[in-house]
Amino acid sequence: NQVAQQTSSSEEAPPDIDTLLNNNQTNDTVEIRRGYTLSALIKRIVKLSPQQIISRASESVYKAKIKQIMGERDPVFTVQSVFLPAPEYVDSDNSWSDNISFKRWALANRTWFNLTVPLYTFGRTDRGIEGYRSALNVERISSKERKAQLVFEIKKYYYGYLYALSAKEY
Repeated sequence: NQVAQQTSSSEEAPPDIDTLLNNNQTNDTVEIRRGYTLSALIKRIVKLSPQQIISRASESVYKAKIKQIMGERDPVFTVQSVFLPAPEYVDSDNSWSDNISFKRWALANRTWFNLTVPLYTFGRTDRGIEGYRSALNVERISSKERKAQLVFEIKKYYYGYLYALSAKEY
């Protein structure tokens, strides 16, 4: 019995709801079991929330689409070159197999130049950029809305937990 009393007195009970409301403590400084404050819980849950992860991924997709269309607007100049070792060709009157000398090597070179210029896209690039920017703004707004709903749910459960703990003592 004495051991049980010593362990129960050494454990610090979480604060009850009246203490929270009457003291000058902010909600962020109140710790529930395992040392989580309300702000720490919100940050952790929002960071790990599947909805927020999907929102961040969707925003990244829209940003990539905008960059892709902006890249299609500009002219592109590419140079490709291939250098390969090849046996040297010796000019003689014999058959073609006698004309190749494997004792001496040379470089074979092939180079391509390519210039791609978009002529007139009939507004496709401008409308595409405008559309993806609008979709990005909509995704950001809906992400903020989902985050606000998630924070509301976290606070509801947090204060419900504190209220249940304080009711348990009565």
